Amino acid sequence: MFFRNKELKRSTLLILLLGCVLSVVAFFHSFIAGMWVLLSCAVFLSLFLTVERARYKKLQKISEDLDALLLHGTPLPIEAYEEGELSALANQVQKLTHRLTDALDGVEKDKTFLADSLADVSHQLRTPITAMHLTLSLLSQPEEEPGKHRQLLREFRGLLNRTQWLAEALLKLSKLDAGTIRFRVEETPLRNLLEQAAAPFAIPMELQDQQLIIRCDDSTLLCDPVWSGEAIGNVLKNAMEHSPQGGTITLTGRDTPIFTEITVQDQGEGFPPEELPRIFERFYRGKSADPQSCGIGLSLSRSILAAQNGTIRAENTKTGGKFVLKFYKQIL
Repeated sequence: MFFRNKELKRSTLLILLLGCVLSVVAFFHSFIAGMWVLLSCAVFLSLFLTVERARYKKLQKISEDLDALLLHGTPLPIEAYEEGELSALANQVQKLTHRLTDALDGVEKDKTFLADSLADVSHQLRTPITAMHLTLSLLSQPEEEPGKHRQLLREFRGLLNRTQWLAEALLKLSKLDAGTIRFRVEETPLRNLLEQAAAPFAIPMELQDQQLIIRCDDSTLLCDPVWSGEAIGNVLKNAMEHSPQGGTITLTGRDTPIFTEITVQDQGEGFPPEELPRIFERFYRGKSADPQSCGIGLSLSRSILAAQNGTIRAENTKTGGKFVLKFYKQIL
């Protein structure tokens, strides 16, 4: 097995050939000179084969250790190798193996996350689609009660809007995950940002007799006003859904040398302590979540803020739940 190495065969034959030539030349001069040259070549060849055999055994040991690493996950015993090329080779191979293992683990996690996300998306879409099928079947029947079809059409329109919002939110999340969205950073007046984010909720809050109070100074912040407004709007929607009828929601903005802070305070029951660590997870719905909630809005808000060097957290206060959004300033 030792002499199956073609490189070793060539080197051995070359030494033998060189030794034979030198010995023949030496024998022409004298018998003693020829014997000395022949003996020297034999000793040199013996030493060469001994060194190469030891080197071959080390390479074979590295190969066996690699097999153990790949098949059973046994770490390479770097300390067992002497300092030199083989030790450096073993060290580099182990680093490469660790990187490949980490990459494989990342791929497996991505596959699991994708499978779970697809299952969640399928579940979220199945609910309104099933309801729309049921509504259509009711609409196809003769109208027995006055105004029944009109009510069903309103429900059908609401289901369509929910499905459309879900599809758009999922598309936005996927773009944020892929990093394909380019944020247009502008110097935006803080008050304008808060008022624009709250504008779509004026009528729903009025119907629930809820009051919105905006408190902020005349400062500005660098952000994408459209995406940032959507992030704030999702948080406001959550606060509105968890505030009692006739309650008050306070939207506060303030500027500091390090960050711009926006808080959303409601007068609801707050967040169950066990739900706080998961409240921003994708598709997570708490026990007190609105039946129409998809568990995407807060996750989308966190992704939008993270892409703009921002953070968001939820906490409980004496008067209800509170969200704290921070846009950190870039220090040049």
